[in-house]
Order: sequence, then structure tokens, then C-alpha cells
Amino acid sequence: GEPVAAPGGPSRARSDSMDPCRVPEADDFRRVAQLSLELEGQEYLFEAHAPFVFQSIRRRFFMMEDEEYVQTMCREPLKMVGEGEGKSGCYFMFSKDQRLIIKSVRKSEFPFLVRILMGYYEHIEANTFHSLLPRYLGLYKIKLPNRPVERLVVMNNLFHVPGPEPRPKIMQKFDLKGSLLKRYVTDEERNAGVSVLKDLNFCQHHNGTDNKGNTIKALHGPCRKLRIGKLRWSSFVANIMNDVDFLRAHNIMDYSLLLGTAPVPTDLKEVQLRRSSNGRIDAEAAATAAAEAAVYHLKKECQTEWQRDFGGLRARNDDEEEENVIYYMGIVDILQEFNMKKRLESAYKTRVQVLAGKDPTLISAVDSSVYAQRFVNFMTDQYGNATCSRESK
Repeated sequence: GEPVAAPGGPSRARSDSMDPCRVPEADDFRRVAQLSLELEGQEYLFEAHAPFVFQSIRRRFFMMEDEEYVQTMCREPLKMVGEGEGKSGCYFMFSKDQRLIIKSVRKSEFPFLVRILMGYYEHIEANTFHSLLPRYLGLYKIKLPNRPVERLVVMNNLFHVPGPEPRPKIMQKFDLKGSLLKRYVTDEERNAGVSVLKDLNFCQHHNGTDNKGNTIKALHGPCRKLRIGKLRWSSFVANIMNDVDFLRAHNIMDYSLLLGTAPVPTDLKEVQLRRSSNGRIDAEAAATAAAEAAVYHLKKECQTEWQRDFGGLRARNDDEEEENVIYYMGIVDILQEFNMKKRLESAYKTRVQVLAGKDPTLISAVDSSVYAQRFVNFMTDQYGNATCSRESK
């Protein structure tokens, strides 16, 4: 349908409002398009919030034109995967090609994203190739028959592995917050179907607790490290601090670094080491094979420097030599403001920790500035070359 003004909203969109050559203006961030869709004789009403802004994000920062976006969202049925494994109760759907995620958002998160959208757009625009923040590609309210209003956000799928076979397969997933309380997934929970592990699963050299409050004792030794090489390490620190500064400035907390690890496929390693007819390794053929295997990704899928290698970042040692692991990572869940509800939760849990003689800064619900500093500290511990800079209490 054609965009029209929302009731009580801005005036009808100008005829050039969706001109792809135009830069979003202030009114574009407030504009709401009311649309309808008829399927099998049933009319569905929905609202697209800031449609031109999200169109601009898709085209400029995600290399996805409108036609491709519509086809990806509508050509095949979306794949429902149910509720996520967190506490929010939000559900997820995937596009048929797994490139996009459609996620339900809580009632409080929807207007918060609308409120920070201009700042978010400016941050992504200024850090297109470097930011680890999610790419929000659409924001909708949908009214289904005999059901409450659904609020949905469309975003990139961080764990989408692009390109032809052989492709890496993500074997482990971690949700890392830098908090140590209730940040361990037990064997019982894994057997029950929990697939995304937490901080204390990733690095067992901290004291903490599992989800039931049981103590997890730290093992001796240095922290587990992600090996990304010295050059990329410097870039990672600079850019994660830049993203966290944006989150802190908007009073955001409770975000995570979502991390996936995938071994380089054996078939790919063999292709890269093709031998010539006389049995010797043909270095030129190997280099050509490696370039051919990655060309799809480099042309179409590489939106950031963290997606250079088959949609992720290949591990490297301190001498910048490639290793046989690929990391898929990015910051997720950035719509939780440190609001009154979180302040009350923080005060209560802090009191409980103090009465127990424990460190209150270890809880998850902390002020956005405290959360930001703890998050950066944990990430630099896990990515740096030094051992842990802190002891869990």
C-alpha cells in the first residue's frame, strides 16, 4: 500500500519521500506508513515506522535493495523458531535464506528504538564498516485477527554463513555479558535443549554461579582467549569501545556479545591445498581456490570488517598466520534502557549481594556506565594477550 500519515502523526508523505538518493531528514524518523495486506481473503493491517530511514539503512549499510528485501521477507514462508533462550519471552523467525531475523519486541522496547533511531542511524553511518552493533532493517506493528498487536523488528542474522559449499558450520554459541552471576549453563540445561552458552562456560577461570545460584568454582590458569591477531585486536578494542560509548550515552545496558565458533571445513582446507598434476602443492592454484571460495562473500555479504572470512573472522596467531577456526560475533540486545524497573531490580539485587558479603558489581542489572565498563573489561580480558585483570569474588 501507499504510505499515509498515522492518526495524529505527521502530514502525508511527500512524493519524493522514498527517493533512494535522498538523505533521511528529521521528519523521516517520525513518519509512520499505514499499510494493509490481504492473504486468503483476510486483511492484515500493519504500520511501518520510519520506512525511509530503514530503507536507507538496508541500501547503504546492508547492500539490500527494496526488491530483494521484499522477496526475502515474502517469497517463502518465514521459519518460526519459537522463543529465544533468554528471559525476555520474545520469539524469533528467520527468512527462508536465513539472512534476516524477525524478532518480537517488548512494548517498552518499541518506542525506545524509535526514540534513539536518529542517534543509531548516525552511529552506523559513521562506523559502517567497523561497528559491531546489530543492523536494524525494519520496524513494524501488525494487527492480526483476534490477537493483540504484534511489535516486530527485522535485523541481520549474525550467524548467517554466506556463500557456496563447503561452508563453515557454527558448532558453539556464547552469550557474553561480562557478568558472573547466573552465567553458567549446566549439563542438565544443555540436555534440555539450551544451545547458547554463557560467560562461565566460555571462560572457567572466574568464580560465579549458575542459573539456580549454585557456586561455580574458578579453575586455575589464564583466561581463555579468542585469537584474532595483534592487528585486528587493536581494531577490535577501539571499535567495541566506540560502540559501548554509544550505548552508554543512551543509557542502555543488558546487552551481550553474541559469539559463534566454527571450524574451517575440511573440504575447504583441501580445496585450498589443491595439488598440481606432478603431486606438488601448487601455491598459485591454492591461492586462486581460496579467493574463489570467498568471492561470493566479499562481493555481497561483507558489511563489516568482522565478516571478512566467510561471514566471520578467521582466527590468527600473534604472527598473523591463519588458524582453522572462524569467529562470528556482534553486540546484540541493545534495546534495554536502565529505566525505573531496572533501577529497582538493581537496588534489590545489590542489597542481597551486600548482605551476603559479596561484590554487588557482579550482578547483571547495573547502571549503564558500570555495565559498559564491566563489559569492556571482560571483552578485553578474553581477547587480549594478558591474563585476567580482575578476580571474581
